[in-house]
Amino acid sequence: MIQMLTFMDTSAWKLFTDGRPLELVSKSIVETCNLFEALRSIHVGLLCVQEKPEDRPTMSYVVLMLGNEDALPRPKQPGFFTERDLIEAA
Repeated sequence: MIQMLTFMDTSAWKLFTDGRPLELVSKSIVETCNLFEALRSIHVGLLCVQEKPEDRPTMSYVVLMLGNEDALPRPKQPGFFTERDLIEAA
């Protein structure tokens, strides 16, 4: 499970920074979904997986960001943990 989450974080970050975040959206819905909302959700999701808690938005701010069209802060590269990191921290 942890390896899958790390893969998702790295894949999402790479596609986001390469300007290809729509590749994260399922092909079965990409033609019918609201692309602005999909891109905004990906962007907000990356803000939510920041390594430092103080860099992550509060849930009330997440709701605000998803509910308007204001410019979003640029996410930093997410922090990644491996299973080994978690075992060593225990």
